Amino acid sequence: MKTVLVSNLSPVATEDDLAKLLELVGAVRVVRLARRPDGSSGCCAVVEFELDNHAKIAREVFDGREHLGHILSLRAYARPSAG
Repeated sequence: MKTVLVSNLSPVATEDDLAKLLELVGAVRVVRLARRPDGSSGCCAVVEFELDNHAKIAREVFDGREHLGHILSLRAYARPSAG
């Protein structure tokens, strides 16, 4: 699985912050930061890597690690199917 859900992000974290951090383990295809209706951060993001093993390595390396004052949680993420 190439995609991870990153939760417990700092409210000031940006897509670029997260991409730069996670690119330490492999190429990031896209970062989608959740936003509240007022535009503020939802403090979680879905990150898609180029390769499956990079997502696995990211979970192993960054789950439970501090970033911008918050302890990150990384889990495998499967996009919900339509229907």
